[in-house]
Formats: sequence, structure tokens, C-alpha cells
Amino acid sequence: MNKQKLAGSEIQRRLTQIELATVSALRALQMDIDRDDGMASATVLKKARAALR
Repeated sequence: MNKQKLAGSEIQRRLTQIELATVSALRALQMDIDRDDGMASATVLKKARAALR
């Protein structure tokens, strides 16, 4: 386990990434359910996971 301390700005950046990934995933799932055109939820989730790495 990495025991580095995070600066407040780094914590905020990571929280923003998590929020963006969550909203993107929920929107993609809604679009799949409603059969809206757009990016498939699997693609959105893959991109969100990559952004969080």
C-alpha cells in the first residue's frame, strides 16, 4: 500500500475524476435503457476507468 500523503488539490482532482466517471456511467446506462443514440455504457465505463488510473 502506498502511504504517500496527498495534497488538497490532488484530492480535489481525484474527486472530480470520480464524479465525472460516475455521472458518465449513469448517463450511458440511462441512454442504453432509453435506447438513445450515443456511446454504449461499456465504452463509457472503459474510458472512465482509464481516466481514473
